[in-house]
Amino acid sequence: MNYGNKATDWVYDAVSNFSKEKVENGVGFFPFDASMKNGGKTKNNANDYGFGMRTDIEFNVGKNGKINGLDQVFNFTGDDDLWVYIDGKLVLDLGGAHKKAEGSINFSTKKVNVSTGTKSVNNVTRNTSFAFDNQDPSKTHTLTMFYMERGMIESNLKFGFNFSPVGNQFTTENHVNTANVNEGLKSAVAAADTFTYTHTTNGSASANKTYTHSKYGSQSTNKNGQYVVNDSERAAFADQFTVGSTFNVNESYTSNLQYDTTYTVKDMEQKQATLTLRLLIPQSSQRLIFCLATPTLQRLAMLMLRR
Repeated sequence: MNYGNKATDWVYDAVSNFSKEKVENGVGFFPFDASMKNGGKTKNNANDYGFGMRTDIEFNVGKNGKINGLDQVFNFTGDDDLWVYIDGKLVLDLGGAHKKAEGSINFSTKKVNVSTGTKSVNNVTRNTSFAFDNQDPSKTHTLTMFYMERGMIESNLKFGFNFSPVGNQFTTENHVNTANVNEGLKSAVAAADTFTYTHTTNGSASANKTYTHSKYGSQSTNKNGQYVVNDSERAAFADQFTVGSTFNVNESYTSNLQYDTTYTVKDMEQKQATLTLRLLIPQSSQRLIFCLATPTLQRLAMLMLRR
């Protein structure tokens, strides 16, 4: 594929073949054709008129679908077909052979707008809104765009967005399993203890690291790199750890209960467990949970604790 925005990159369509008047071919979006020849002095007409493309983008959405106070929006202009899926569900439908059309997806208002080109094509009813959880900034979403050019003229494509890029993420979850506890005591046992986690990076406390707590919202680790995650709670860190570093996580608590604890480390990109440790924890506990080097931190890691 060879395509750009300079004159030497232009590829011309076949509009002159369809016009009754004498017109010159126009510049179009034909990415599978060679660009201008002889240093941009000779026009190159397109040959690969019908083509399709797919683009996958992983992204995060800010709380309430906003970033820096602005609505997060995906915009598209072009022809012909375009279908945009969010997390596997069709949201923006600009399908059909048509001239230039415009569409947008607003992740704050959860509205879909189709402004030109396709409203009346085949009398199709298109989405005007969509269901979407915009309350968890740590969650990774996937936008999949399918685009198709059907004709020989006026091929154009433009899309843009103000998403947050997916950086390194780390999540700690804690679950106290009360399946074998008397029904009347389940809630009391689950809430009986406080579990403190201590991060160190390259041997030093990971102080003042920002994270999103599932119960208390935006929080920061203390000067010792500590934070609390109790039963059914989650702490999600985003872009808080530097590539090339190593960090450790320790869990500590004091309890009259004895836990048979399973620690699971997951690479959420691969969506499978990469390490599982099963430990018998005494009544007073302070243990190294795991040590993680940052090549994995470029991906998405989750520490899940089940008792």
